Parts: sequence; structure tokens; C-alpha cells
Amino acid sequence: MKADMERKGTEAVVKRRLEERERAVREEYGSLCENYQKQVTALQEQIEEEALRRRKMEMDFAQEKASMQKGLALSLQKVQSSHMETVDKALITNLIVSYFRRKR
Repeated sequence: MKADMERKGTEAVVKRRLEERERAVREEYGSLCENYQKQVTALQEQIEEEALRRRKMEMDFAQEKASMQKGLALSLQKVQSSHMETVDKALITNLIVSYFRRKR
């Protein structure tokens, strides 16, 4: 009987220790899962922010490219216009010179 009681007491102690360890493992597992979830959330936010930043840079680049192309087109128009004016002035000058040469 005494041996039975000691065995039951030992079993109860072992059972209690086992329950305590299981509880500790569950708590540790929960803590690890929570930390993991926080890290995953933080990384997802970083990925989203980086995607937004990259998209903004692409949009800024496209605007700058369009602005530069427009400026280049205007510059080319000015050069062509200036060239046309120069040609027109040269033609008029040549006509005037030839007119006065014929008159003399």
C-alpha cells in the first residue's frame, strides 16, 4: 500500500512537471509565432513602401523625360525658325544687291 501511494505520488509529480513543461512550451511557441508574425508584417510593409517608392521614381523619371523631350522639340523649332529667317534675310539681301547692280 505504501509503495502504491509512493508510486501514485511520483506519478502525480511527474504528471505535474510534464504539464508545466507543456505549458511552458506552448507559451514559448506562442511567443515565437507572435514574433514571427510581427517580423512578417514589418517585412510586408517594407516591401509595399519600396514598391511605392519605385513607382514614384518611375513616374518622376517619365515626367522629367517628357519635359526634356518637349524642351528639345521647342529648341529644334527655334533653330529651324531661326535658320529659315536667316535664309529669308539672305535671299532678300541678295535680291536687293542684284536689283541695285542692274540699276547701275
